[in-house]
Amino acid sequence: MNHVSIQDSNKLDNTNYESWKTEMRSLLRINDLWDYVNGRVIRNEENHVTWREKDEKALDLIILNIKKNQYIHIKNAETSYQAWSSLENLYESQTPMRQYTLLAELFRKRKGTETMAEYIRDYASKVDRLERAGVVLPQNVYILMLLLSLPPDYESFCIAIQSRDRLPAYEELVVKLLEEEARRLSNQQKPADVAQAEQNLAMISNTENQQKKRPIDQHKYETEKCHTCGRALKKKDSKREKIPRTE
Repeated sequence: MNHVSIQDSNKLDNTNYESWKTEMRSLLRINDLWDYVNGRVIRNEENHVTWREKDEKALDLIILNIKKNQYIHIKNAETSYQAWSSLENLYESQTPMRQYTLLAELFRKRKGTETMAEYIRDYASKVDRLERAGVVLPQNVYILMLLLSLPPDYESFCIAIQSRDRLPAYEELVVKLLEEEARRLSNQQKPADVAQAEQNLAMISNTENQQKKRPIDQHKYETEKCHTCGRALKKKDSKREKIPRTE
């Protein structure tokens, strides 16, 4: 066996069947077991021993890559084909129960700390699963549900969209949401820039003030010569009464 498990976070649960199926199928192919799972290799008298060995490995690989709450769905499976088919029928069926579950997931979905791109990608995945289960809603419903799923700080954004004469197309809304997130991230960086600009302005002001003071300080201590003895006097001393020069 080349690989025995996918990442634990990607093991099958009630929400990730589509991504799990893609990874699991690749894992089975790497280990040359996919044809046993999909039923292409049929057991016969000639390959009985080899087929059973390969099929058991495929079944074990499936079991190792689902979470414990999924065991109940394959507990009666004796072959890898039966296990795979049971999960496929469960998660790709169009039964009312599955339709209800998927629709409830979409209605209850709320954006958290993930990026807007990640959130929209997951939202679109849920819409795709719902439609493949046989429930296709009008585009406006998907748009309104997406707006309703945004956090409270997007309220003004949602009001602006809803105030239009018509709702934007889904693709247009996605672009606007990504632009809105980019604008917010840019605004979060502005305080540091503004603080730096204020600091630079303060430094420039201080420099200018110092330059303005220097001529005054120098003028204060300008010197001139005494009429009597010719020695250098500070300007403030020059105000003293000058002694007439004696001959």
